[in-house]
Amino acid sequence: MNLQRFAEAIKGKRLIYLYRVHENAASVKGAVLAFTTENSRSVSVDADSTVTKDGTIRTPSEPEIEITATSILTKGDTFINTLETAMKNNKLMDIWEVNLDEPAGTNKFQGTYYQGYLTDLEKSSNAEDFVEVELTFGINGKGADGNVTVTTEQQQVASYVFSDTEYGLTASASTLSIARNASTAQTGTFTLTNIVNAVTVTVTGDTGVISASAGTVTSGGATVTVTAAKGSAAASGTVTVTDSAGYTVSVAVTVTAA
Repeated sequence: MNLQRFAEAIKGKRLIYLYRVHENAASVKGAVLAFTTENSRSVSVDADSTVTKDGTIRTPSEPEIEITATSILTKGDTFINTLETAMKNNKLMDIWEVNLDEPAGTNKFQGTYYQGYLTDLEKSSNAEDFVEVELTFGINGKGADGNVTVTTEQQQVASYVFSDTEYGLTASASTLSIARNASTAQTGTFTLTNIVNAVTVTVTGDTGVISASAGTVTSGGATVTVTAAKGSAAASGTVTVTDSAGYTVSVAVTVTAA
């Protein structure tokens, strides 16, 4: 049986990179670049060829590893300036490659630790697009595998998916009407989109009658289920949803008598 047929593909945003200036290791954690659009890691090996009477002999050199990152520059971002200063002063960097789909304990994930230098930093901007930053790191040695600590906050930053100026938590409905009767509870749903990492659902109004909960939450969307308890009296309330970036939407809920 070919088990590869049943393997689950890893989404690009689940393979993340953290960076730190090595001399700050005693006081600074590794940091994630927000709004990263692309990462890559390449390994290349050159080889010298010697022609003999019996054929060519190839002698490989040591592997050369290069890590690149592309991100959208955010307002108030000082980390890019820190990286640029480190590059200009030839400071050694710590870099971690982490697979968030391979947990190894609480806030720990399988990954690889590298040391190297930032060898290229380019900011590109044109009249119609956002400012883009491209980073290239030249790696020393081959890296070391192990379990990497990634805090909840770092995971949240890594999960940001860049969106244009219309970015922000939205709901498919601004009002929701639910009928209820004496025998069964009634439910209604509305869909959230443009979520940043996670949401908190709160209910105000007649909370003894109305309750709400969110389904599986991703950066793409989620469904909020609103339930009205048994009974015949009418009631009303508001379901407010807030995501981890502070965006808030509210849906007014009306419960009508059966």
